[in-house]
Amino acid sequence: MKQGIHTGISNEEYHAGSAISKSGLDLIARSPLHYWAANLDPNREPREETPAMAFGTAVHTAILEPETYRDRYVVMPKVDRRTKEGKAIAEAFEAQAAENNAQLISQVDDEKIDRIMHSVHDHPVAKKLLATGIAEVSAYWTDSETGVECRVRPDWLIADPLAIVDVKTTQDGSLEGFRASSWRWRYHTQAAFYLDGIAAATGERPDSFMFLVVEKDAPFAVSVFYADPEFLIAGREEYRRCLRIYAECLASGKWPGYSTDIRAVGLPKWALVGGAE
Repeated sequence: MKQGIHTGISNEEYHAGSAISKSGLDLIARSPLHYWAANLDPNREPREETPAMAFGTAVHTAILEPETYRDRYVVMPKVDRRTKEGKAIAEAFEAQAAENNAQLISQVDDEKIDRIMHSVHDHPVAKKLLATGIAEVSAYWTDSETGVECRVRPDWLIADPLAIVDVKTTQDGSLEGFRASSWRWRYHTQAAFYLDGIAAATGERPDSFMFLVVEKDAPFAVSVFYADPEFLIAGREEYRRCLRIYAECLASGKWPGYSTDIRAVGLPKWALVGGAE
C-alpha cells in the first residue's frame, strides 16, 4: 500500500494487509512463532470474529459513525427457534441481513450499545472530541530504521490540531482501573506506534493520543485520558524492540517460540510486596 493516509479502505481489507500492525507487534512480543502461526502459517485456520470482538466493532460504529449504524446492523427479535414460527422469523432476519450486507445483533446488545452511544455523546469532553474528525482512516509507512512496512488505523483522527482519539470499552473506566488495563493490553505501545506512524505517513506529528473510555455496563460511565510522556517513552521503547525482532525474523526466515532453556519461576513482584506487608 502506498505510504500516507487512506480513506475508504474496509476493515477487512485493512486487516488482510501484510504490513505490521500493533496487534502483530503484540504477537511478536509473546513470541515470533505466535506471529508466524497467526499470519504466515500456510495451514493456519481462518480468523473468526469472537462475540466480544463483534460487540466492540458495533460499539465503535455507533459512537463514531452513528449515521451508518442502522444500515450496518439488523436487530434480531427475541424468538424461540424451537418453534416453527420462531425459526421462520429468525431465518427471515438472517436473509435480510445477508441481502443488505449487514450484521445481526441481539436486542439486548443493541439496547446496551444505544445506551453506551448516548453516554459518550452526552459527555462534554467526549462530545467535543468527536465534533470534528474522521473515523477509521488507514495510515501506511516504511520504518526508517528497519525498512519494515507498517500500518495503523486510528479510530478517530482530528485534523486541527492533529490528534488521535481511541475508543476503548472496559469493565472499569476509573483512572486506576484503566491504568492497569493499559499495561495489560499494551496500550502504551499502541499510543507511541500510532503517533509515530501518523507522523511518518503525513509528515506532521499529532499533538496527542487520547483514550475515550466507556464502561460496558450500567451506568456506562465515560472517562477521557491522554498518553503522558512517560507512557509514550515506555511504549516507544517496547514497540521498537518488537519491530527489530520482527525485522530480524523477516530477514532470517526463522520465527522462534519461547526460550529453550530451563528457567526458574518465582512469585510476581506484587505477591512479594504483599507478603512483606
